[in-house]
Amino acid sequence: MTMMLPRQIYIIPLFVLMKNFGWFNSYQGMIAPYLVYPFGIFLMRQYMQSIPDELLEAGKMDGASELQLFYHVVLPLSRPAIGAIAIFAFMAGWNDYLWQLVMATDELWLTLPVGVAKLTASGVGSIDIGVGMAGATFAFVPMLLIFLLFQNYFIKGITVGALKG
Repeated sequence: MTMMLPRQIYIIPLFVLMKNFGWFNSYQGMIAPYLVYPFGIFLMRQYMQSIPDELLEAGKMDGASELQLFYHVVLPLSRPAIGAIAIFAFMAGWNDYLWQLVMATDELWLTLPVGVAKLTASGVGSIDIGVGMAGATFAFVPMLLIFLLFQNYFIKGITVGALKG
């Protein structure tokens, strides 16, 4: 249900929550909303349902507790989904201009996309295209590195539920 709501609807309550935590003008306030976001929860649920019950039952028969089952069986099997979610969350957080603009008013805490946007505005109604293109290329490098680090998990993670049986 929350995936259907536009981000602008819940940005004010989320801002108030981050301000109450004392995370205004901090990286925690800019990152925390992307650690638990609706699509990630949905993807993990779908992936967890694909784990065979026989594995969990075998672990229980061997005397493993629920916590041991989670850490030694479920978590290692969930690495592809976690990798895919890491890429999606990073890309969503990196490209969310509005949230970064709301959370970082001090120039010290500006993220690269917001900084590039402020840098390209060279006057009223004029934009420096050269600086904007150079900044966009520079801002793309972290996303490329994250994708290259997690690409194997990403491919496995996005195909969750594509094949049945």
